[in-house]
Amino acid sequence: MRALQTREPKLLWTLAIDKVCRPKQRSPVAARHQLQIPNYSHPPGSETEATILVNHHPLRPFNDGSASYGVFRLEAPCIVEVPRARLTTSADRVSARLAGLLERGFEAGVRIQMSYLPFLPQRLSRSACLRDCTGLFCYAWNGYRRREPVSKLLLTSHYNKAIRSLQHAITGGQTYDVETLCAIALLERASSLFGQPQSALAHRHAIRHVLQAKRGPTSGDELDITLTYENQWLKALPAVTGPSDNDVPLDPGWLEVIEKFQSEPPVAEEFSCFSGEFSFIKEAAGKMIPWIGDIWQILGSPATMKGLQEVLVQDLFHHEKVLEAVTVRVLDRGLVLGSIIEMPDLTFFAGRKYDFASVALAHYFAELLAVRRGILRIANDLIALYGPPDESVLESFRQMSIQQWMIFPYLSQMNAVSHHFLTPCMKPFLEVASGLENKFLVDLLSSANRHHPTVEN
Repeated sequence: MRALQTREPKLLWTLAIDKVCRPKQRSPVAARHQLQIPNYSHPPGSETEATILVNHHPLRPFNDGSASYGVFRLEAPCIVEVPRARLTTSADRVSARLAGLLERGFEAGVRIQMSYLPFLPQRLSRSACLRDCTGLFCYAWNGYRRREPVSKLLLTSHYNKAIRSLQHAITGGQTYDVETLCAIALLERASSLFGQPQSALAHRHAIRHVLQAKRGPTSGDELDITLTYENQWLKALPAVTGPSDNDVPLDPGWLEVIEKFQSEPPVAEEFSCFSGEFSFIKEAAGKMIPWIGDIWQILGSPATMKGLQEVLVQDLFHHEKVLEAVTVRVLDRGLVLGSIIEMPDLTFFAGRKYDFASVALAHYFAELLAVRRGILRIANDLIALYGPPDESVLESFRQMSIQQWMIFPYLSQMNAVSHHFLTPCMKPFLEVASGLENKFLVDLLSSANRHHPTVEN
C-alpha cells in the first residue's frame, strides 16, 4: 500500500491499494488499465508518520477482477484542522482584503514607507474611521493592480465613506488616537499614490498637527511607533514653508523615540554596504532644519548677514565632503559585496549605469546623493548672493548629477509605485542636464510611468 498525497494543504489524504490481487502475467490491454500510484516516502517525524483512519470505503474490483482498490481517509492526530473563520463583521472583511493584498507581495515603494500596514488588521475593530480608510486604501490598491485609470481610483463611495468616518472620529473626541492618525496617513498615501498628489498636502498638514499635539508614541505599540517614525519628516514643514502661529513644540517623548530609531536603524543584509555610515548621514540630515533657519535670516537681511553666510557656507562644505567620503565607501563596499553593480550601457549617454540588489537599497543610495546635492545647491546660492558662483561647486554638482543619472535606467524598470517613491529625489538632478540629456532622462522616467503620472516635464 502506498500513500498518494494530494496537492491541497490539508490533513486528509486519499489512498489506494494496488497489487492486491495482481496476476503474474497481464495482457497489453490490462497493462494499460493498471493503477499507477507514485511511491511517496515521508521522513521520520513528518506529519504523515502517524495517522488515524477516520473513514473508508469497501474494496472494489478493478480490471475484471485482476486487482482491487479502495479509498481511505486518514487524519494526522498531532495537528488539528482549523476551519476558515466566518467573516461576520466589516472589520473582518477589510482585514481579509488587506491580508490578501499583503500576501500577494508589497510593491517595494509601499514596503519602504508603509511598514505599518501589517499592524492594521488587529486594530480595525477598534475604530470605524481606521476600518473605512483601510478599506479605501485596499480598494484603490486593488484597482491599481488591475491597471484601472489612476484618475478614477478614488472616485468611489469608499472615499466618501472614509471622509465621513474621519469627520465623526474628529467630532467624537478621537482626533489624537493612534487609529485616527493612521487613518489620516492612509488617506495621504491613497491620495499621493492612487489619486492626485496635490490633494495629499492637506492630509500631511493634518498628520503634522496630530503629531504635534499628541503625546509621544506609546512604548511597545508598534503601530504608533512606526507611524511616528515614518512621518517624522513632517516636523520640518515649518522650517521649509516658514513659521506659523499654529506651530507648537513637539512632545519630548516623540523626539526621544525618533532619536532612538535614527541611532539604531534597521540593519539588513542588503544594506550592509551602509554599515557604520548612518551616523554621518544622520548628523548632516539633522543640520538641515537649522541651516534652513539661517537661510531665512540671511535672505531677510542680506546686507547685514555676510558673516553668517560665510560661516554657513563653510559648514555646508564640511558636511558635503564628509558625505562624499561616505558615498565612496558605500559604493566600494556595495561593488565588492555585489549589492551594487556598475556596468557599461552603450544605449545611455553616460555610458554606464547602476544596478541594485533591491529597490530599498537604490532608494538609500539615491537619497544619499540627493542630500549632497541639496547641500551643494544651498552653498552655491548663498555664494551667488554676494558674488559670482564658484565654478568648482558647479563642477562637483555636475559630476554628482552624472552619478545620480546612472540610477535612471534602473528606475525605468520599476513598477509605478516604487517609481513614485524614488522619482522625487531624482528629478532635481535634471537641473544641470543639457537639452538632449534632459530629454533622454525624462523619457527614462516616463517609461515606467505611463500608468501612474508622477513625472512633470
